[in-house]
Parts: sequence; structure tokens; C-alpha cells
Amino acid sequence: MDVMDDDFDALDDGDDGGSSLLAGVVSGALGGLAGVWIMAQVDDILEMTLDETKLGRHARPPSAKRLDDPLGVDLPPADKPAMRAARSIAGAAGYEISDEQARKAAPAFEYGFGAALGALYGGLAEFAPWATSGRGALFGAGLWAGMDLVALPRLGLSDRPESNLVAAQARAFTRRAAWSLTADAVRRMVRALF
Repeated sequence: MDVMDDDFDALDDGDDGGSSLLAGVVSGALGGLAGVWIMAQVDDILEMTLDETKLGRHARPPSAKRLDDPLGVDLPPADKPAMRAARSIAGAAGYEISDEQARKAAPAFEYGFGAALGALYGGLAEFAPWATSGRGALFGAGLWAGMDLVALPRLGLSDRPESNLVAAQARAFTRRAAWSLTADAVRRMVRALF
């Protein structure tokens, strides 16, 4: 057996029904993609049911196009975290992009990031079963705490948590929970096939 076969066997030992990092990562990535889509749907529902003025924002007319962002906070387009991230990535590559270009790039960033987080979750699920506690709810709570309260504000991609109202953080937590529960359900369904 050559070295490549040994390396692949270390990643994929699922033939016996056991753990398989490769199957976990792929199924998790698919779950992450589905989770981003569901998260956007939940955000639309929250937007329709919550009185936006209670969140410290002006209500948007129902016909206004919603821009997806990781936090779900309705800020001016230039302040959307996914748009800020798109600008940062373009800037690191030596390009400056317009609001419209950042708006178009934001969903690609979100789906890519969702797939990456799902892949991480799927890999963890294979070898650290505690990561799937609560059908992914524990992972989602960790994402909310780690991303919404710490990482995004420190990277300058969102406002500091203390400047957000409790209702805005509850909305962010709900979106993370929707993502993680969906990612886990899809990961389990896909993983059952392999």
C-alpha cells in the first residue's frame, strides 16, 4: 500500500460503519449550507413578527429587500457584517469594492462560511460526540457566544455586544440555533447514507 492510500484510510475509515472524518466533513458542510438558508428564512419570519422599533431600529417596509448578514441586525448596507467581511477580503487582495459589489459578495461569504463551520461541526461530530449535544444546539450556542459576542466585534465586523440591545442578541441567538439545528439534522441524514 502506498502512502496516499494510508493517508486516505486515516481520513475515511467509514467502511465498517465507524467514524469517518471525510464523511463527517462533507455531511457537515452540506448541513452548514442548508443551515444558512434556514437561518435566512428564520430571519425573515422574525422580521415579520417582531416589532422592529422594539429592537431600536426603524421598521422596514415589507417590500424592502433584506440583506443577509451573520448577526441579523438591520443596519445600513455598509455596516452589514458579511459586507464588511467582503470589503476586508477584497482589501487584503488589493481591491476596493463598492456597496453594490459588497452586497453581491455577502451571500457567497455567508454560504462559504456556513459550509466551513458545518464541515468543522461534521468533523467534530465524528470523533467528539459531545459536540452534537442537543442536536447541535450546544454548538450553536457556542457559535453565538464566540462569534456574535467576541469574534465579530473584535474583527470590526459588527458593533460591540454591549452596544446591541438584548432583543438584537436574542435574535442573533435564534438565528444561530436555527443554523445549528438544521446543520445537525442534515448532517445526520447525509451521514446515514455513508
